[in-house]
Amino acid sequence: MLNPEIFLIFAEKTVDNDRFLERARELKVKLTPLPEAGLAIILRKDGMRVFFSGRDITARILRSRIIFRGKGAGKNTVIALAKFAKQNHVPFLDSIESISLSGKTCYLPTVKLKKTKHMPTIFCEKVSDLPGKIPFKSPFVIKPASGNRGRGVRVAHRITDLKKGKWQAVLIQPQMQFAAEYRVLVLGQKVLAVAEKFKAKNSLVANFSRGGNFHASDLPVTLKNEATRICRDLGIELGGVDFARIGRTFYFLEVNRACGICGVEESTGVDASGKIIEFLLKK
Repeated sequence: MLNPEIFLIFAEKTVDNDRFLERARELKVKLTPLPEAGLAIILRKDGMRVFFSGRDITARILRSRIIFRGKGAGKNTVIALAKFAKQNHVPFLDSIESISLSGKTCYLPTVKLKKTKHMPTIFCEKVSDLPGKIPFKSPFVIKPASGNRGRGVRVAHRITDLKKGKWQAVLIQPQMQFAAEYRVLVLGQKVLAVAEKFKAKNSLVANFSRGGNFHASDLPVTLKNEATRICRDLGIELGGVDFARIGRTFYFLEVNRACGICGVEESTGVDASGKIIEFLLKK
């Protein structure tokens, strides 16, 4: 039996998308990239239809598998497509719960941890939401609540700098000196790989897409179990869980749906893209 077509739905072109295409060709799987900007949903008397660049692709969607990679301006269309896929028993990554997450504010405060600690964090929708007293010392790291790949992260050295800023929907955290940072790649409640993350020179973040380096590493079983538990509780099948260490204490930073697959593969030798494709084909 021939493998079904896989659609790769994405908000922006990345090296991870290129890697999926390359690995699919090697596995003799037809993988078709679809930028979400070209998608359109049309509701007819007989139900929902899916269009791409003006062409009806509903029949192809119904015979396919789908990988959802991030959301941009067309996030509502992506969520509708995921719900359509679920209704019609079309296997896809990731879950609707995961795809529907619209920012770190939606999930970070509710994650229950057993072996790691939360970063002290203030969640603000606008400047006027700032509390009168910040419960930790400066300098402060400001992160967009809906940002990804390390974009928009900046530092404020004084409380007055926070109040002068023109921003919306951010996380404010103390700038902490981590001894090490780690990415744990989780797929289907199993850890595929662990990589230690290193920042590029003069960078605030250790993201691979921002010039950071990944090196093969490992973590105690208790921490790897923590990573899979976090993904399970959030309904995430494919995620990059980030931890950081200060002394003997580990902190949970975030879960990345755009999880730096190329960085993990290059550093660990694990065929993450191939395993993801095979996982989806078996669903």
